[in-house]
Amino acid sequence: METKPLQDQYLRGRGLVSKPSLNFLRTYYLNAIALKISSN
Repeated sequence: METKPLQDQYLRGRGLVSKPSLNFLRTYYLNAIALKISSN
Protein backbone atom coordinates (compact mmCIF):
# COMPACT_ATOMS: atom_id res chain seq x y z
CA MET A 1 0.00 0.00 0.00
CA GLU A 2 2.99 2.28 0.53
CA THR A 3 4.16 1.81 -3.05
CA LYS A 4 1.61 4.23 -4.53
CA PRO A 5 1.02 7.06 -2.04
CA LEU A 6 -0.67 9.29 -4.61
CA GLN A 7 -3.18 6.64 -5.59
CA ASP A 8 -3.80 5.83 -1.92
CA GLN A 9 -4.34 9.51 -1.22
CA TYR A 10 -6.82 9.71 -4.08
CA LEU A 11 -8.74 6.63 -2.95
CA ARG A 12 -8.82 7.89 0.62
CA GLY A 13 -10.07 11.24 -0.60
CA ARG A 14 -12.95 9.60 -2.45
CA GLY A 15 -13.77 7.17 0.36
CA LEU A 16 -13.57 9.60 3.25
CA VAL A 17 -15.28 12.66 1.86
CA SER A 18 -17.14 13.19 5.13
CA LYS A 19 -13.94 13.12 7.19
CA PRO A 20 -13.71 16.34 9.25
CA SER A 21 -10.11 17.14 8.29
CA LEU A 22 -10.77 16.58 4.58
CA ASN A 23 -13.91 18.68 4.75
CA PHE A 24 -11.96 21.42 6.51
CA LEU A 25 -9.27 21.38 3.83
CA ARG A 26 -11.87 21.65 1.08
CA THR A 27 -13.60 24.54 2.85
CA TYR A 28 -10.28 26.30 3.48
CA TYR A 29 -9.26 25.89 -0.17
CA LEU A 30 -12.58 27.20 -1.48
CA ASN A 31 -12.49 30.13 0.95
CA ALA A 32 -8.94 31.01 -0.15
CA ILE A 33 -10.07 31.12 -3.78
CA ALA A 34 -13.09 33.25 -2.89
CA LEU A 35 -10.89 35.69 -0.97
CA LYS A 36 -8.47 35.95 -3.90
CA ILE A 37 -11.33 36.68 -6.31
CA SER A 38 -13.02 39.21 -4.03
CA SER A 39 -9.77 41.01 -3.16
CA ASN A 40 -8.98 41.77 -6.80
